[in-house]
Order: sequence, then C-alpha cells, then structure tokens
Amino acid sequence: METLDKQEINEIRDPDNHASILRLERNNKALSQLKRKLASYTCEPQTRSLYERMELLKSQLEVLLQKNKEIIASLKQRGPNMVVDRDRSKEQITEFNEIQKSVNEYVAGIGNHR
Repeated sequence: METLDKQEINEIRDPDNHASILRLERNNKALSQLKRKLASYTCEPQTRSLYERMELLKSQLEVLLQKNKEIIASLKQRGPNMVVDRDRSKEQITEFNEIQKSVNEYVAGIGNHR
C-alpha cells in the first residue's frame, strides 16, 4: 500500500491552495522569460521615453517576482493567514496579467520605432 506524504495530504485537503501555488510558480517562470525578453537586444530602447518605460517594467518585474516568492512560501507554510494569502495570490495573478500586457505593448512599440 502506498503512503501519502504530508504535502500530498494537504493538497488533497486544499486543492485551491495547491492550484494557487502552481499558478504562481508558473507565473514566476513567465516573469523570468519576460525579464529575459526585455534584456534582449531586440528590445533595446531607441528613445529616452522607451528607456524609462523599460526600466520601469524591469523594476515592476523584480517586485512581482519577489512578491510571488513570498506568497508561495507563505502558502506552503499553511499558517493562519491562509485566506489572506489566497487573496494576495489572486491579486498577484491579476498584477502578472497586467505586467505581461505592458511588456507586450512595449515590445510592440519597439517594433514601431525601428
């Protein structure tokens, strides 16, 4: 008979928590890809305003990555703030979608300046 470890048991008890963790971990990977995309030569800013926009996006990506890591760690600990952490994870996912859209708009704008 196969035994379940503590993490698997918690995942069965609270699948929403596990789904939030997985989603945030996937978002971290996507954020890292967006960060690499901004660092590529194809996204090199041609004007001062594009440079400032790129720097702002990079700093927002860093903040979002750090917040994701904190929320993931908190969700994995399963402390008394679990409901608060779920709300924070939903906010993070919304912020991720917004920054992803902003980076895509920036990249499209770079193409128009070439």
